[in-house]
Amino acid sequence: MHGFERSAEVADGIAGNTATVVEHLGRITGYATEIGYFAHAVGETNEDLKALIGAAPTIAGPGFLLPTRNHDLFSWCL
Repeated sequence: MHGFERSAEVADGIAGNTATVVEHLGRITGYATEIGYFAHAVGETNEDLKALIGAAPTIAGPGFLLPTRNHDLFSWCL
């Protein structure tokens, strides 16, 4: 997705039971290998990312990276 090969990271997330998906109207609209500093998540919308972050049982490591230019998602996280 977005031009980066992530299949190995996704496979690790599945094997480690940390990968999650968000579904909307019967199709996958986002996924996360885990929510944490050394993981990644992608969603079609901010609502997809909010669902992934909000449903995470834990945040791995010291936190996660979030572009501050995404004001909607950044302010929701605060």
